[in-house]
Amino acid sequence: MTAEQILSHFRPGPVTRDLKQFVRKNAFSKQYLFIRKKGDTTGYCSFCEKDVPLKDRSSLKHNAKTTCPRCRREVTLKHVWRGIKNIVDEAYVYHFARSVKNKQMITCQTFYVSRFLDSNPGAIKYSPSCYYVFSRQGAKMMYVDPYYRQYVLTQSIYTKHPSGGLYYGWQGKLAVNMASLARALPHTPYQYSAWEDYTDMNEQILRYFALFAKHPQVEY
Repeated sequence: MTAEQILSHFRPGPVTRDLKQFVRKNAFSKQYLFIRKKGDTTGYCSFCEKDVPLKDRSSLKHNAKTTCPRCRREVTLKHVWRGIKNIVDEAYVYHFARSVKNKQMITCQTFYVSRFLDSNPGAIKYSPSCYYVFSRQGAKMMYVDPYYRQYVLTQSIYTKHPSGGLYYGWQGKLAVNMASLARALPHTPYQYSAWEDYTDMNEQILRYFALFAKHPQVEY
């Protein structure tokens, strides 16, 4: 497969509503309630991703623990005018889907996800990292070179460590969307791979799928 052939199995706009929901609920360890300006009557919840009303503003001190009045999630209060660049959150997310070109194939795409960019509480950036395609004929992998922004085809399937390349020292959270995998597998050859026994492998399940593509009887 060429890079163009691999890309043809993915949506042109890869950041789907399902992916956004997964990131919101699972990709970050902490949640925050931001007050943008002094005297604001609303705050922005990083979990709800909504503006919420603030009733008793006198007790809303910077870095205090509180509860979002909308989702009841425990959050840390942040005054945006004091600066929030020091709390940039990062995650490395695995998201599965059915190929848009061949419904017998499944795909996996990984993203670096960053939020609170440029002191904007609502800003979230998705940077594609790796592309995986699994079919009856085998498994293919491609990644984006962080230096030259070029696609690189690999000889085998592996899980790319998120701290490599330009992301050396990266300390974000790794999150694997197993629910998206469960939705992608029905009516494909991989539904018979006994994948349910290996969900605790998290991202390493990709290596099991590559083995299953090569040896379909491996489940026995």
